[in-house]
Amino acid sequence: MDRSKKIIIFAGIIFILIIIACILIFQENKNDRLLNIYKKISTNKIYTFSMEEVDSEINYKITVSQKNEDINIDTQSKEQHTSTLVLKGHVYVILHDMQEYYTVDSSDIEADIIISGLKEMSSKEYKNGKEEILGKMYYFEEYEGISNFLLLLRDTEESHISTKFYFDNNKLVYIKNIIIQDEVKDEELLKINLDYKAEESLFQIPDEYAEM
Repeated sequence: MDRSKKIIIFAGIIFILIIIACILIFQENKNDRLLNIYKKISTNKIYTFSMEEVDSEINYKITVSQKNEDINIDTQSKEQHTSTLVLKGHVYVILHDMQEYYTVDSSDIEADIIISGLKEMSSKEYKNGKEEILGKMYYFEEYEGISNFLLLLRDTEESHISTKFYFDNNKLVYIKNIIIQDEVKDEELLKINLDYKAEESLFQIPDEYAEM
């Protein structure tokens, strides 16, 4: 075999190795981080997941906590602080500012909003990449057509919505909702805190609260 053929074969081998390395790197980076979170919380069913608007002056925050079948959806803003508590098949709405609570029909409440939202996304394809948020680069996974994690924005049938999940290593730290309607783009950036535990006190009505 002459020298030129050896060079061509060697160059071909190097090219193939580069392609394989690129594929392996891509697969390593795109490792379904959101899917891994869904698997963990849907299996253990013990978590506390909070979402808070970064730029809003309303100081709006939702925290969903679950322990087995009991769920607490806590909503806080400048105006009020309420909780919806699903406890042993019963649903209570707690008005913390008034220290009162009342019961509602459980069929009117969709309580497992976090798990159901993640479940819907787990079956979808996504785009991934890196983006700077508040001066720091984060890996993200972007899904389209899902409205489960909207906080203050509202979508319509005519709008296009995409949701980006930002990770610091494997820790979910931000969610960005993007809605485009009639060529107008609206965004909301949510700070996320996810903990794989839930305090027992979240699933109790304080003794001093009166039933309405």
